[in-house]
Amino acid sequence: MMKTQQFIRKPYVIDAIQVTEQNIHQVATWCQGDVRTGRTAAGEGKYVKVRVHRALNERQTKAFIGDWVLYAGTGFKVYTPNAFAKSFDEVACIQDPEPEPLSPEALKELTEACEATRVFFSEDTCKHGEPKEFCQDDGATPKDCESVEV
Repeated sequence: MMKTQQFIRKPYVIDAIQVTEQNIHQVATWCQGDVRTGRTAAGEGKYVKVRVHRALNERQTKAFIGDWVLYAGTGFKVYTPNAFAKSFDEVACIQDPEPEPLSPEALKELTEACEATRVFFSEDTCKHGEPKEFCQDDGATPKDCESVEV
């Protein structure tokens, strides 16, 4: 008996921009297209004529206001708002996020651990003995703990 296997399509990241009245000329420049006027469902309207690799029909080469133009590594494509929403989710951040600042409690624990091993904060400690990041009088950012020879 034959047994099938299940697979999930690998995700890929695209660059995309939604065409607006304000950015239509910039989008045309980005995708090496040009702005034209033609018939839309609402009458006459501007669109970006996009050089699409292997377009299945003429509509796939026209990015009207509201449509999305995307670049996926092999060339540009045009998506209507509905097709785009069904196919793609926004990537909030593909880089490592910035580390969260330490809470005062965590910073106190770290300071105590540093003091216990004779490692102290640098000159970025305020007159109250707190890191300047948490001092109300001074707003400087503290440096990392530095080893101190005793």
